[in-house]
Amino acid sequence: MLVKITITLRLGKILAKHQPSLRTTDFYQQLIDEYQLVFAKDLIKNLLSDQRYKSDLIHFNQLGYELMAQQIYQLFFDKGVLE
Repeated sequence: MLVKITITLRLGKILAKHQPSLRTTDFYQQLIDEYQLVFAKDLIKNLLSDQRYKSDLIHFNQLGYELMAQQIYQLFFDKGVLE
């Protein structure tokens, strides 16, 4: 619970200082650049576009979650977040 509250409060402070008129993609890119975030832009879209990775229209199945975890791990490793 403490983690969720901390993340929510921090995100609220970040969002409060940015212009609400930015397009969504510009807004996310600004956050990525400013805070040096790691972002997997098309990860979920790509997995959801393939029925093999879904248990229904909007939920991943076991294979989908495994691929998501592998791709996030690889992204973090490539970006130097993990050693």
